[in-house]
Amino acid sequence: MSIGVLTEIWRKPPCKGGDLLCLLAIADNADDEGYAWPSMKSIARKAAMSERGAQKCVKKLSDMGLIRIDVGGGRNKTNGYQITTNGIGEDPEYTNPEQNTPNGGSPFTPINPEQTRINPEQSNAKPRTPVHPNHQEPSSEPSLPPKSPEQILCEVVRPETARDFAEHRKQLRKPLTVGAAERLVKRVADHPDPDAVFDLSIENGWQGVFPENASLPNSQSRGGHQSAKPSKQDERMRAFIAGARGTP
Repeated sequence: MSIGVLTEIWRKPPCKGGDLLCLLAIADNADDEGYAWPSMKSIARKAAMSERGAQKCVKKLSDMGLIRIDVGGGRNKTNGYQITTNGIGEDPEYTNPEQNTPNGGSPFTPINPEQTRINPEQSNAKPRTPVHPNHQEPSSEPSLPPKSPEQILCEVVRPETARDFAEHRKQLRKPLTVGAAERLVKRVADHPDPDAVFDLSIENGWQGVFPENASLPNSQSRGGHQSAKPSKQDERMRAFIAGARGTP
């Protein structure tokens, strides 16, 4: 057994899994030149696998160019194995068949120095970033913050009406949400005086709005529309003014 051969393979494993175990089993019996002739039973025992599994791994090692099999060349007519990787037992007459294929060859075969030469023009080129097929470029327009429920109501009513209705919903313990505000806006979209519709809901303690209950105004209201009848707040204010003037 050559400690140098075994150490070299451990230092830089050229393969993985069962293939590496079988290569180490061969190296464990190899001489200083990386040549060994262990039986298949011995390889399987050291690699902790069946003989059939060891045979497959040994053939794969040969196909990868990591060993060369000398059929019947060992003692007692066993197969001999010449390790041909990691600079061990390199044979100048041996050529890995996969090296002659256009895109084949083992990742551990020697590299042609001409292939490692860097083109100066390519060295300054920026690396291309792979683009996912579903990739979308970020929008240059800044994203706007979502609207609050009151801002949504302001699309159809005055800001003070929206504020009063939002506070009204809080008092009912039914805080106004964005979805509810959007539905309310749709409800009053065709009404000539949306402010009057919301005021009517506040006066009557209603959670929603009912455009059909808000009739057209008879007098000019704050929004330029007419009200069907004065609200309770307007009646109280008129009574107060009349009392202050001393009129019945």
